[in-house]
Amino acid sequence: MYVGAEGVRLREGDILENGERGFAQLELSGGTIAVFGPSSRIFLFRLGSGAEIVLLSGWLKGEGSSSGAYRYSSPLLSASTRSGTVVVRGGEEIAEIFVESGSANVSGDGICGHDDSFQWHAHLYGHAPGEPTVEVGKRSEPWESGCRGLPDFREG
Repeated sequence: MYVGAEGVRLREGDILENGERGFAQLELSGGTIAVFGPSSRIFLFRLGSGAEIVLLSGWLKGEGSSSGAYRYSSPLLSASTRSGTVVVRGGEEIAEIFVESGSANVSGDGICGHDDSFQWHAHLYGHAPGEPTVEVGKRSEPWESGCRGLPDFREG
């Protein structure tokens, strides 16, 4: 294990871990920025075009740029975005995703009984409580009904 410092070059396969009070900001190719919080662990699965960061535990916030798509994954859910901002919190038994701005394709094992991905727009929040269902809704008004149907989330 190495102690990180500003300007350190990262490679595919690196695992990064923060302490209880630590924050780290990664500046990725094309202008994408990923921040991960205290007591968080991430795995740099793929870098470059079509990059993927896997959140092993804790939380991360990814702010995309228009130069390329990034995928932020957890054991239960993942989100891909080109120029949106997503916040992911997760671990082995829970995952939460909030699309802060723009849009993201969100997928996971058995979302609403499907294995597909769904386009989410800004201000949508979903979580998977360690079960094969995902509850989706506006962050300020979480849905109680889970996924009884796939609602139309278009604004307006």
